Amino acid sequence: DDGVSTSGRPIAFVMLDRAEFPDIAILVKAIERRVAGFTSRPPYQTQEQRGFLCRVDGKLCVVAFFDQPNPLNADASCILSAWWWREAWDRLRQRKAHAVVCMTDDDEPRHCYRTIAKLASAVIETSPAIGILWAAADAVWPADRFRTTVDQAGDDLPVEMLVSVKLAADDEYSRPDGGRTYFALTWGLAAFGLMEIEVRGFDGQPDELITTLLNIAAYLLKSGAIIRHGDTIGHDKRHKFTVRHEPSTIAAGQTVYRLYLTSIPKP
Repeated sequence: DDGVSTSGRPIAFVMLDRAEFPDIAILVKAIERRVAGFTSRPPYQTQEQRGFLCRVDGKLCVVAFFDQPNPLNADASCILSAWWWREAWDRLRQRKAHAVVCMTDDDEPRHCYRTIAKLASAVIETSPAIGILWAAADAVWPADRFRTTVDQAGDDLPVEMLVSVKLAADDEYSRPDGGRTYFALTWGLAAFGLMEIEVRGFDGQPDELITTLLNIAAYLLKSGAIIRHGDTIGHDKRHKFTVRHEPSTIAAGQTVYRLYLTSIPKP
């Protein structure tokens, strides 16, 4: 078990460097500042865990604390692909406890994942959190970065925390000058009932590729739009590309939005 077998489910694991859990009343106040429609039920507590049940807009949520680490190891895909947090395993291997945040009966993914992100942000604010595993995106994030991004998003979806970009050098494609190209695949859109986005042989800079994929992911999530096979999209003449619905060459068994593009020209 690499700790990410729950990928795709509405659940987050907040990892703590000490088994020190927040006072429930303080945590509830942190949630109330973030989550409209929040109502709490009396806290429950056992010898093994503590936490509480609550409802957001009538939907049942669970926040539970455990005085032991959640399953995770150095070769978990969420660790190996965390190019944005190179020291992820060095930090997360020190975790001593964790909190589980989940929603049990919401069938509207945008509301569900927005709510879980806000609940997790409140847990991070009130506990000795060092990182969070966002299962649906198979991604780990530094705790403070996650909380800041979620809080800044307000009632919008914090797309860059909900959708990760798997990125690596693409050995199957080379530039005309023999230089390196990159492949990328989003992870997390499937949790919203959308196809992931894939690029192969990108010959520009990695940050250009990441920005492009996250912008398209944000467009899909916020607009609810579907990009048709063969559509050409882009916000100006220099940033257009063709989208095709094709089997993924990276994630077996998935059909993806495959982008055919070149690097963004420099002005």
